[in-house]
Amino acid sequence: MQSCSILGYSFLLFQDEVSVQSLIEACIVDDDKLYWCVSSPTMKNKPVRGKQCKKTN
Repeated sequence: MQSCSILGYSFLLFQDEVSVQSLIEACIVDDDKLYWCVSSPTMKNKPVRGKQCKKTN
């Protein structure tokens, strides 16, 4: 994956573990890092890095 500067963060919250697993299965793995291809009006299929966080009670 190409290096690029990080401009911001986005957080996704899920109620069901199965939704998290589905998202992880759809990712691209590169060097043990997770990426999803995200498209916008100005860019198609931009690899965006995702990081897993676990909610603790």
